[in-house]
Amino acid sequence: MKERDSDIIKHITGYCNDITESITRFGNTLDDLTNDKDYRYSVSLSVFQITELVTKLSDEFTTENSSEPWREMRGMRKFFAHKYGKLDVEILFNTITKKVPELLAFCNEILDE
Repeated sequence: MKERDSDIIKHITGYCNDITESITRFGNTLDDLTNDKDYRYSVSLSVFQITELVTKLSDEFTTENSSEPWREMRGMRKFFAHKYGKLDVEILFNTITKKVPELLAFCNEILDE
């Protein structure tokens, strides 16, 4: 793995950990996320940063690790950047409670190699 990709994966891991900390602090239900704008803003920024970082990964890395949904993450970045006011809280909740833990596990595995 290229050093640049490794650095990006480390940063993605940090944002995944930030999301995990926010879930611990604010709660782990859709109602918690829906009713607390600070919670939404906190995790939204971290998700946006992750999706932004994904666009910086090399084509070689994403091709070698094609099991990850890189294209979908890039698409989510465009959504955050251009339609933030229309954020679907259920999609965000699914992302932070299901997708982010999967991404974190992948990143930890890659960094352990």
